[in-house]
Amino acid sequence: MSLGDYAMGRTIACLVALLGLGHVEAMDFATGDGLVVSAQVPGKLGPVSLDGKPISHGEGRLGLIDPRTGGPPPDGKFHLDAHVSGATGRLVLSGTVAAAGEEETVCMLQARLPVGDEGWLFWDNMSRARVIRAGEKYVQSVYPVCCVTDPTRRLGVAVALDPDPLQPALCSYDPAARALIVNWFFGFTPLARPEYRMRAPFRLEIYRVEPGWAFRSALDRYYRFHPKKFDWRAKLAGLWLFASPTEGLPNPQHYAYNEGGPPPTADLPRGLG
Repeated sequence: MSLGDYAMGRTIACLVALLGLGHVEAMDFATGDGLVVSAQVPGKLGPVSLDGKPISHGEGRLGLIDPRTGGPPPDGKFHLDAHVSGATGRLVLSGTVAAAGEEETVCMLQARLPVGDEGWLFWDNMSRARVIRAGEKYVQSVYPVCCVTDPTRRLGVAVALDPDPLQPALCSYDPAARALIVNWFFGFTPLARPEYRMRAPFRLEIYRVEPGWAFRSALDRYYRFHPKKFDWRAKLAGLWLFASPTEGLPNPQHYAYNEGGPPPTADLPRGLG
């Protein structure tokens, strides 16, 4: 299948409906920059390759979980409708989980992307990375981006939660499963707004990162994918002072904000907000 089939945002959907569909052969989805993910119904994600090199060592899946039991939910209780689409620079896994009936209930959706292995790096943030080892826990609950890199082969992959819609989810890495995992925690009620009434949308992005920049690369690409969500709205740009004297401060033009400092009348003439 040529990359032209994936390029420029053309959607090639792979329906991932876990209720009663027949077997469908796996399809490869590419970003156009070397990342390829195979998807197959019902519920299979992976294997994954970068620049033609396989980077999957575990099994991937997309499926529903009953958080009260840890197993699959009762038959007919929920319906998962999902698809994968290839766009320039990223793959998008999106869809909807719908609950049957009008009774309030809960459900968890799990995406398991088989990438990485022991010895890879899990990035907690821009300045801290941990070597992936068996038995350790690796969770990302602060940022909408989760990133792993291979320092040996200089490869990197990130998963990211789309900023719209708002998604109650948690990203992590499981050394035993050898996979990046995203868990969505959904609650369903007939009292929600019409677009969320007994249904919950989700949207996950998968893309490669520059291993030398790692988490910074993951965030940079995330911002570029969603430029309108990260428009610069601040009127001033500069460093932040907290309850610090400003008289005699060298290069005051480098400072834009002074919290708890002297009266503003003393700061404003010097360019301090």
